[in-house]
Amino acid sequence: MKIYPLLLFPLLLACGGGGSDAGQEGSAKEQERAVGVRVAEVEARDLVFYESFPGTVSPLERVEVRPQVSGYITKKHFEDGARVRQGQQLYTIDVRRYVADVNQAEAGIEAARADVALAEKNVARYRRLAEAEAIAIQTLDQAEAELESRRQALNQAEASLNSAQTQLDYAAIRAPLTGITDLGSAKVGTQVSPGSPVLTAISQEEPVGVDFALPQDDIPRLAGFEQMSREELDSTFRLRLPDGTIYPFFGVVYASDQAVDARTGALTVRLRFPNQTNVLRNGMNVTVELLNRQSGRQLVIPSKALAEQMGEFYVYTVRDSMAFRQNVTTGEQVRDLQIVLDGVEEGMQVVVEGLKAVKDSSRVKITPLQN
Repeated sequence: MKIYPLLLFPLLLACGGGGSDAGQEGSAKEQERAVGVRVAEVEARDLVFYESFPGTVSPLERVEVRPQVSGYITKKHFEDGARVRQGQQLYTIDVRRYVADVNQAEAGIEAARADVALAEKNVARYRRLAEAEAIAIQTLDQAEAELESRRQALNQAEASLNSAQTQLDYAAIRAPLTGITDLGSAKVGTQVSPGSPVLTAISQEEPVGVDFALPQDDIPRLAGFEQMSREELDSTFRLRLPDGTIYPFFGVVYASDQAVDARTGALTVRLRFPNQTNVLRNGMNVTVELLNRQSGRQLVIPSKALAEQMGEFYVYTVRDSMAFRQNVTTGEQVRDLQIVLDGVEEGMQVVVEGLKAVKDSSRVKITPLQN
């Protein structure tokens, strides 16, 4: 019986040594089972990015120039497509008839004035005689009535002169606003009548408008834009020209339609842009770029770190060599970055490579990202 302790001691030693080796072997196997992944940190970045909408350049003011009197065009004072100033004479219509009307009206005024002067003298004379009771009072009444009639005739003559002078003025057709004239304007010799034909059209080129269709979901945001100054809007609206370059000036809201288009669910909005260099031309197709509402400081991850299942978006965060599934609320994607509105914090590590092999609470082995 005394030999049992002697035999048991070596056995215990052997068992103890075997347990240590098994633990090391198990740890090594666990490391072999760890999924190799690459990770990236959640970062806070200042982002500036835009939404794009097709736009069309449209003049803020465009006026058709039409004649207001009849006659033949005797002179044209501008070149087609030229820039004209407000009040500048564009056409002259044959004025001979209208000059004659003015002269006749002036002569009628002179005659009417002479009649008024004579009637005034008669009234003055009859008043003296009536005071001396040398004439009947009815004679004075008739003279005063005649004076009033002559004065009315003078007023009519003056109105006739004003009308004739207006017609003569209309024979000199002037630009109603500053802008660019159309090509194909009426030529010398064209016969015209009041309202017809259109002689030319003038489009205001500075500033200029740009129309685009804004989705109705953004109408509440538009209401805020309409109350903001150019300084407050800053770079909210910009243009990309047909050659792909960015127009160097920013725009502001000028006006918007009163109703949403039922077919498209969009509201037509007109922006106003400076156009001193006349780069923006009527009818030009441009791209309106609207600063995205999520521009600013945002948390971002590489877009390839985001996974989706049954409409839910999630990432795998890594802590202590373990990967954990984390649902997230996403925002816009900006190039290769994904904005995350909720679910992660700055500085967290998320898996960006090896997603297919990772499961919730699985052990991972981090390898450096390759640039």
